Amino acid sequence: MSAPSRFRSPVALAALVVGVLVTTLLTAPDGPANASSRATQSNPTGRAAGSPSNGSGYLEVGLSTTTDGQILITWKRPGPLSRLRSYDVQVGVNYRLTTKVRHYKVSRKRQSIVVPPAFSATRYSGNFSFVRLVVHRSNGTRGTRPAKWIQTPLGAGCPSGSDRATIGTFNVETWGADVRHGSRTRFNWSKRGPRVVRTILRSGAHAVAIQEATGRAGGGHGKRRQSPWILAHLNADDPDPAAHWVDALPEDAYRGEGHIGTRVFFDANKYDKLASGFDRIRDPHAPTAYAPWVRLMGAGGSTSPFILVSTHLANTDTRRAFNARNREIKQVIALTQRLRDTYGGQVVLAGDFNSTVDIKPYNGVQTALLRAGFYDAFASAKIVHSDFATTNSLKFPVRRSPHRRDYIMTVGGTPGSCRYVNYAYRKASQVASDHFMQAATVPVSAG
Repeated sequence: MSAPSRFRSPVALAALVVGVLVTTLLTAPDGPANASSRATQSNPTGRAAGSPSNGSGYLEVGLSTTTDGQILITWKRPGPLSRLRSYDVQVGVNYRLTTKVRHYKVSRKRQSIVVPPAFSATRYSGNFSFVRLVVHRSNGTRGTRPAKWIQTPLGAGCPSGSDRATIGTFNVETWGADVRHGSRTRFNWSKRGPRVVRTILRSGAHAVAIQEATGRAGGGHGKRRQSPWILAHLNADDPDPAAHWVDALPEDAYRGEGHIGTRVFFDANKYDKLASGFDRIRDPHAPTAYAPWVRLMGAGGSTSPFILVSTHLANTDTRRAFNARNREIKQVIALTQRLRDTYGGQVVLAGDFNSTVDIKPYNGVQTALLRAGFYDAFASAKIVHSDFATTNSLKFPVRRSPHRRDYIMTVGGTPGSCRYVNYAYRKASQVASDHFMQAATVPVSAG
């Protein structure tokens, strides 16, 4: 919008505003935070996820967290008070600030405010709060600073001494899409398939939730269907000669319509299978979703048992699909509760939820899981490629955007996350799928 004013001067960094008291807002729809909140430190994760640095650009906005988990927003006055009328501070859940936006009207005399995090940006979520500042000038014009963002402080860390498991989730895109890709052979399975296998092996995850491995035998890819093809190549290419990748369920278990490419693969050399099964998640307005699960224990009792559930919920960003996903996730939550009641311990839920912060009215699936007590593995002190979405839509070069459609979440046992990796890339020559594989190292316990 407006160009930077010639009246600007350097902004104080957030660390220098420790102890600044936030004065009364003119209006605050959701209520201002306690005025005595003090800044503790800048949250580096927001910058790692692509947010501009504190003190840069028009208004030189800075974001930092406070001792009580609020957000301290600071800025530099863009001109004399006589030229200003007020500020509009907008806090929301996505970069465009189109959903669940809170507005705070602030006096022209102020250069800071403390506000609550964005909707659903809780300590277990890993979610960002996006902040945009609008200046209303006395002459009726306004200036706008593009959004900055900051991650919510973590509700749990990586507990020392706990058992750990590296879990992956990967929507590999069916090789049935080869017909759709047509002459774009770089997106066909002959190129993508080996990259899918390399990505899984590179991740170090030995238990992986798979989605969309539905391709039928033939089509230039041999006599196997897509899911056995992946397993065969994992076993052939794994540098560990003792590796033994298997499906948690026999191929005959997947019959019927719907998302039958939703699987759980694991290395039986690394994990002992204790039990397995699956539920069909049915909704009248969506294809039948599958939720295969397996109860695993580190080989020879090297880790506590845990359960991994894979699922793939209704696609598209329509209101109809939104409602279908909200009904589907209730069934998935009920499944995880039954598994916990039966076996105890920890459940890891992973998959393509098709639910994002950009979907209106909001990211219903993650919200429901957080309310059910799940911990999002993205809420980690160590995140790789948090500045990319979890999908690429086969559009290159991939633009940076902290936007998730694929999740790894845990419930029961020990909450927390030790490391989270989004296996993103930018070039079409690197394509494995229209999704990026996600992998997280999480604590697991029998409690």
